[in-house]
Amino acid sequence: MTTIIAIHPSGFEVHVEVELPELHKTICLLEQRGYRPSRELVYTAEGLPVCPRHGVPMQKREKQGDLWYSHKITNPQTGEVVYCRGYTSPSSPGFDIPAGNKHDGQTVKTESETAPTTGEGGRNGRMTHTPAKPAMDIDALNELLFG
Repeated sequence: MTTIIAIHPSGFEVHVEVELPELHKTICLLEQRGYRPSRELVYTAEGLPVCPRHGVPMQKREKQGDLWYSHKITNPQTGEVVYCRGYTSPSSPGFDIPAGNKHDGQTVKTESETAPTTGEGGRNGRMTHTPAKPAMDIDALNELLFG
């Protein structure tokens, strides 16, 4: 058994025990329900923060005296490149895009993302990456989370 420690949208810390084969599916379901990781940001050797959602280094950006960190991600439905700041906000539309999509021109896959993908026409005749959605047993997760 593996324990996931997450923060409920109300702010409470929740510990969820899950079998390893169900880990990725459970994390996806928790994210869909608004839970967030309980850990602090991880940094690269160069001191750049790593996005907690997508697992890629964020770049330092400056504009008009403001400073922030973000990375690019491609929306699989539209092919549009948007930015993620590593948290949910109006200036971070890429945060809502699940991990496993294209980041700065590279495709990043999670360890359990082995399902085949389908391509749909994108902008300028390019193909976009659309991961196949795994079947989810919502009732089993609700039982696991809420008894």
